[in-house]
Parts: sequence; C-alpha cells; structure tokens
Amino acid sequence: MDKIRNPDTSLTAADVMTHDVISVQESISATEAAQFLISKSICGAPVVDDQGHCVGIFSAVDFSRIAQTLPEQDAALEVCPYQSHHRHVDGCDVTLCTLPAGKCPLQRPETEEGQARNTCRYPHEIVVEWQSFEPKLLPTDPVKRWMSAVPITVDSKATLAECAARMEQARIHSLIVIDDDHHIVGILNTLLGLDAVAELALH
Repeated sequence: MDKIRNPDTSLTAADVMTHDVISVQESISATEAAQFLISKSICGAPVVDDQGHCVGIFSAVDFSRIAQTLPEQDAALEVCPYQSHHRHVDGCDVTLCTLPAGKCPLQRPETEEGQARNTCRYPHEIVVEWQSFEPKLLPTDPVKRWMSAVPITVDSKATLAECAARMEQARIHSLIVIDDDHHIVGILNTLLGLDAVAELALH
C-alpha cells in the first residue's frame, strides 16, 4: 500500500528509462550532427566520446548559438514563417510545419485521418532560416566545439523522486541516464515517469 501511495519512492531511473538512445560522436562535424538530427526527426541528442562517455549535448539551442557566428545571416525571426495553425478533429489546436518533411529538426511527423503531416514540436521557438534549409552552412569543425558541455544527467540508481527534482531544478523535461562509468544507458522523460507511476498505482 505504501508503494501505491508513494510509488516514486520505489522506482528508479533504470526502471523507467527508455534504452533506445540516439547519440552523436564528438568528433563529427556540426554539419554532420545537424543532418543526423534532422534525419532522425529530433531536435537534440547526447554527445559521446570514443569511449562512449557522455561529454555534452547538441541541440537546436546550439544551432541558434552557431547562427550568431555565421556571416551574412539574417537575425532570428520573431515568428517562424513556415507555421500554419490547424484545428484537429478532436477540437485541439495544433501548429503545422509547411516545410517539406525532414527540412527542420523541430518537425514531428503525425497522421490525421490517414493523411500524413508535420507538426511543430516547439511552435514558440525562434527558428532562423538557415536552420530550416541549409544545415550544410554549419561549421565543419567538430561538434564538441559547439555542444553544450555540461549535460544534465542522472545516475541509473536515482529514485524517481530524485529525477523529478533534478528536472524541476534544471527546468527540463528529460534526463540522460548514466552508469557509474559515465556511459549513457538510457533517457528518462516526464511522460515515461508518469506512465510508470500510473501503471504501478493500477496494480
């Protein structure tokens, strides 16, 4: 009964995390990293060294930082011009991406009534034009120069309560789960945590 009243006290990151982790090598170029993220339809991934240690994270936030260093680039747009607002059949409003599939790392492929479409993962993010069309304009030096070098991680043995506190403190929705050797063993996000607590409570 105590576990049902306080399910997060018995669950750990290892119990809840997904083992399906997409990462990039620190030695590849920023261009290659950006193209890889776009191909996977994700907006960020952990960065690992040759030994598989987590050394950073490379995401759309870093893309925006790089954009400021590129010559002859327009300033960030106040509103993304490639967004279109749409009302779902269930009455919920969604933001569609009008760019072709795979052209922006913020796209999320979805299907509505048998029709494929792309929604925007972060409709309030400021996206610059080079990010949407020309990842090849990114620098060719290693991604480790541009990544965020202090990733937010959590030990696989950390309780769900500790993980929640870590996310709240860092104001993020996911954590990189590592083992004692600092190797990535999984990813934990708020949805996985809520699903695990709900399932345990039902039992």
